[in-house]
Amino acid sequence: AERMIYLCPPDGKDFDPEQVELPLLGQLVDLESCSHISFKGITFTQCRQLGDNYHRFGNTGYGAMHPQPDWKYVGEAVRVAWSDHIDFERCTFDQTGGNGLYFERDVRRAAVRRCTFSHVGCKPVVFIGDRVDHPLGCRVEDCHIHHGGDILNYVAGVFCGVSDGIRIAHNHIHDMPHHAINLATNGLGRNY
Repeated sequence: AERMIYLCPPDGKDFDPEQVELPLLGQLVDLESCSHISFKGITFTQCRQLGDNYHRFGNTGYGAMHPQPDWKYVGEAVRVAWSDHIDFERCTFDQTGGNGLYFERDVRRAAVRRCTFSHVGCKPVVFIGDRVDHPLGCRVEDCHIHHGGDILNYVAGVFCGVSDGIRIAHNHIHDMPHHAINLATNGLGRNY
């Protein structure tokens, strides 16, 4: 009624009122039908959780994490769809309310190298599509992925739904609530 938000820190804890952060955006970057874009050394942080569904509708290979019709999608920091040669190098995904990096549909030759994913609300890295349009020939290499699933905890550090030729190599994945890597119900069977 007063249009005020009150913050009561835990007993005995001090805080600087100028350091209170309230995330407003559910998504920071949305790339669709793009090619040859590189993100280097960028931090993606402080986006908010939008709902309870682990995935967007319209894909396949969700496994047990299939979307519920009466729930809203959780969101992601960065979404890449129908694009090729999108690279993330030495980027940080920290304290994202939903998924970290969501590769969806026909994404070709994307690369995630030497990135850090920490305290991601849902899944740090996702590759998902359907039998016709799906991620192909992408890489997740030399990344540090940890403490994911802060909000929704039936998650993997790297999730591959229907996808093909996804190379997941030389990553340090730990402190995930469910899986390090989940190939879900891929159906194509050629991820490595």
